[in-house]
Amino acid sequence: PFFLLDERETFRRCVIDDFVAGYNRGETPNPCVVCNRCLKIGSFLNWALEHGFDAIAERIYRFDEVKSVYLMSGAYDLLLLVEAHTLKELAFFVSTKLSTLETVTGTATHFVLKRYKSDGVIFEGNDGDKRLVVTA
Repeated sequence: PFFLLDERETFRRCVIDDFVAGYNRGETPNPCVVCNRCLKIGSFLNWALEHGFDAIAERIYRFDEVKSVYLMSGAYDLLLLVEAHTLKELAFFVSTKLSTLETVTGTATHFVLKRYKSDGVIFEGNDGDKRLVVTA
């Protein structure tokens, strides 16, 4: 489902009023920081937690294939990191376990093509492409 939250009053109170007050004090206000704190992280996160994202996440993170689950802001709700030995196993998991949940309205799959840094470890050097070259 799609939800539309009317946060005009919160925006006016937190962002606009704060901007005007800061400007009148001779400051250079940063409304984006205030909006992120007050609306994107504050109001939206509270709404998401109140409306069951914890229950949805708990149901999903119990699958062995799911290695991490994050509640996200922006274009989607939950980010899952899923591991499988083959693309076929991954597709089977998504199509038979995730997409069949009544709360899942859509999925998108992205692949890590190259790691540059992970968990504080920088991956440097060019080991070259180790795949077998096949030509006709």
